[in-house]
Amino acid sequence: MKVLPFREKNHLLRFSAGLFLIYLIFINPSPDTSYVLPQLHLAVSLVDQGSVALSSYRGRDVAFFNGRFLSGHPPGAAFLAAGVYRVFRPLFPSEADGRTIFWLNVLSIVLISIPLSVLAAVLFLRLARTLPVNSDALKWTLILVVLGTVSFGYSGAFYKKGLAGVMAFLTVYLVWPQRRKNEANALERVSSPVRHFSIGLLAGFGVAIDYPMVVFIPFWLAYFWLRRISRYKIFWFLAGSAVMALMLLAYHQAAFGHPLRTSYAFRFHSWDAPVYAGFSAARLWRILFGLRCGLVPYVPVLLVAAAGWWISVRERVFRDEMVWLIAAPGAAYILFYSFWSTGDMCGGESLIVRMMVPLFPLVLLPVAAGWERTPRGLALGAAALSLLFAYLGAQSFFSPAASYPLIYSAKNAAASLGSGELFSRFLPRLIGVETPLSLPGGHFSPLLSESQRLFKLMGTQLAFSAVQFALIAGIWRWILRKPLQALWDDVEG
Repeated sequence: MKVLPFREKNHLLRFSAGLFLIYLIFINPSPDTSYVLPQLHLAVSLVDQGSVALSSYRGRDVAFFNGRFLSGHPPGAAFLAAGVYRVFRPLFPSEADGRTIFWLNVLSIVLISIPLSVLAAVLFLRLARTLPVNSDALKWTLILVVLGTVSFGYSGAFYKKGLAGVMAFLTVYLVWPQRRKNEANALERVSSPVRHFSIGLLAGFGVAIDYPMVVFIPFWLAYFWLRRISRYKIFWFLAGSAVMALMLLAYHQAAFGHPLRTSYAFRFHSWDAPVYAGFSAARLWRILFGLRCGLVPYVPVLLVAAAGWWISVRERVFRDEMVWLIAAPGAAYILFYSFWSTGDMCGGESLIVRMMVPLFPLVLLPVAAGWERTPRGLALGAAALSLLFAYLGAQSFFSPAASYPLIYSAKNAAASLGSGELFSRFLPRLIGVETPLSLPGGHFSPLLSESQRLFKLMGTQLAFSAVQFALIAGIWRWILRKPLQALWDDVEG
């Protein structure tokens, strides 16, 4: 078995390039949400002023302490954006303004978010191939990882929870047993101090991006203990984690005057700031199965993943990995949110599902193990619904409240003819033409009484949608088809 999942290196490059372009087509270039703006403003302040205080942003998700306005989010994503801003600083205006924030968002997506999503998909494929599964299971698992979860809509956005999910997956990838070169059935646990230090860095940085990721680390340490990893190598894991912890604590000291104070204690103007409310079985049920905002209804293929996890544990196929690297941390992460109230947890923004983004793509790995054992109709139905919901979610990135998420997404998909944010809002506004969703505020309902104007705007949208789908068809025909066919031939062979 070759190290790369394709017969030729150029196939891997073409697959990565094609996937990058697909994600790019569904990019949301406008940083118009409070989940993005504080991070970008903090990045600008760090580079331009050497300060953690926000110089101009006063919107939602802002903390106020000691007379200063500060980001209301963990700083990890802002550190990444600050690196991008520092490199490209000569290209920006001398005084940061709205254009600075806009283009920093675009660069952060293109240089950080999308490449990390592509990397996770490629490495996920390699990880799935360590499982004893057939080619059909591998094909569907790859399709679902790329396009079939809530993460798809966030791959084209600079969103902290999407970044945290990639960090968690990269951590597990480095821990997972790897195939030896040129030996189809031989697995080995690569265990070196450098590797464990890198694992610690990734795990720690995941926490710096999104605080709740800290619940993953005890279970990963338990896995090291069960696999009898030497204390020396565990020390290097802890050393890597400590580097990121010190960076995070230093930020807390600079921003809030104490290394253990976080922004959540000082936030205001944020309806969804987490508030400790004690365990609630009803809240846990809504997180998992609530029809309006539950995780399983939005990603039904998780039922196949649960079956795959059970099969792997029962048959002792990567049992320790399935339990301690995937199931236990994922369950702890979900349980964590059952102790917290975050405003309207089933609001129009589908808040619960968005909170669960860090679980992907990690929790989909058992899908490969469960696919061939699940009744085919059930597996295909769950996959089809997951793909549909993920596609609808990509039509309404950070949808406004006061409506059911799927209904709102379906209305957006109808108004944009399935083209997403870039081809329904941003590009029409850029060139000065009107489409139903490019109107001020994006509200097109009043047009329902103006049939002639609505017909004209839908005709304009049809032209944009045709361009988008032509691009997708071209990416498939000229970039993706050949490497994917090579992959299927390699797996079946």
